[in-house]
Amino acid sequence: MEIGKFDGTYVYGWYVDGFIVGEVIEANEEYIAIEYWIPVEPETVCIVGEIKMPRFNVERNGKWACFSTVIDDFITPFKSRRRYDRWRKRAYGRAGFYPLECTNLMTYEEATRRIKQNIFGDLEKEK
Repeated sequence: MEIGKFDGTYVYGWYVDGFIVGEVIEANEEYIAIEYWIPVEPETVCIVGEIKMPRFNVERNGKWACFSTVIDDFITPFKSRRRYDRWRKRAYGRAGFYPLECTNLMTYEEATRRIKQNIFGDLEKEK
């Protein structure tokens, strides 16, 4: 079986529910055709290249929370480091879990500034 974007060792594409899939060739309301798909074991999947995550880890008074720049708000309550790391392991899986020091970090001040900007920016648009 010939697989697109296979270099002899790795299959490149997007991970979707236990499969690495290629690009969309055609899609409409009834079906979607993709370039290729191959089943994989989730624990064998790794990220290659630069990935820009819209999530940031924020520390405040020794507790941690996850801030999303997609909605400009926190998506978790503040938790102890131990509980926060457990949440991150569940959210990202073994392959996507890295020590906090190696992840996207944001200051609490920057997160609250973005929230205020989002709220007041929306109020200005309503006027």
